[in-house]
Amino acid sequence: MNVRRAELGDMPAIMEVINQNLISLKESHDQLESTGFLIYPHTLAELESFIRDRENYEVLVAEVNNKSIGYSICCELQMMPNLQAHLSSLPDMRSVVQLKALYLKQIAKAEGTIGVGSILMDSILKRVTEENYYAIVSQIAHLLVRNTKSISFHEKFGFSLVSTIEELHGVTGVYFKPS
Repeated sequence: MNVRRAELGDMPAIMEVINQNLISLKESHDQLESTGFLIYPHTLAELESFIRDRENYEVLVAEVNNKSIGYSICCELQMMPNLQAHLSSLPDMRSVVQLKALYLKQIAKAEGTIGVGSILMDSILKRVTEENYYAIVSQIAHLLVRNTKSISFHEKFGFSLVSTIEELHGVTGVYFKPS
């Protein structure tokens, strides 16, 4: 398996993985909890802007035999002003917004694949270390449906819950991992 930065030509394969993982396409509550899901669909235009903006975003693809089977989208925490403001309101997190932190926006794999998320996460964590990030932050659905699979996955890599945020679609947990 190879992990590399995404190119514009990868957009159809990434969109296919996004569409496979959207919460609206899952059949049942049990399927949501056991397989994980994405809440935010991205349009082709958004995906293109993430791939083009290499200064603030990093989109990675995992591929086997030149076929993309997973992706991740990360950005500088400063690109997430609402989350930054929320973290600033937490006494133990105030310093995070003043230091170099990475936000893991999405990570997903194609249906039926195994180990893809872990390989992508290893690549992200390697970048965090190499580029001297203070921490990495992610948000995971807690309510209306708890994304148990994603929570377990992140905890396996050392993320811990630091807060929750009420949003229009429900409640997300804010997960934090110092580098």
